Amino acid sequence: MSRNKLALLALLVAMIGIAFALDLHQIITLENFRARQADIDAWIAGNRGIAALTFFAIYVAITAVSIPGAAALTLIAGALFGLLQGTIIVSFASTTGAWSLPSAISFGSGPERKTLTTSRVNE
Repeated sequence: MSRNKLALLALLVAMIGIAFALDLHQIITLENFRARQADIDAWIAGNRGIAALTFFAIYVAITAVSIPGAAALTLIAGALFGLLQGTIIVSFASTTGAWSLPSAISFGSGPERKTLTTSRVNE
């Protein structure tokens, strides 16, 4: 295994370990969102672009490491940004997150060249 793959694997393990150490799967719930919705809405009203980019980055990270909570975040996106903008953010973030980990892992391997060999069967 190359150094790049080992570094990415170590990063992945660290991210998953941090997520479970901080109980992120317990924090990202609809109940917690409802309890803090007024504060979050006030912040988003003043920082719409930064809020959308921050939400996008969080969603990508959660999707990339498969932390439970993406379903709740999908619903939260609609509540925070509205149906259209929430759908667009979630659509691009989920695709980016699902694509990022396999791409990062294959990035360090370089192109693999396989040659096909044919053998003749003597009749």
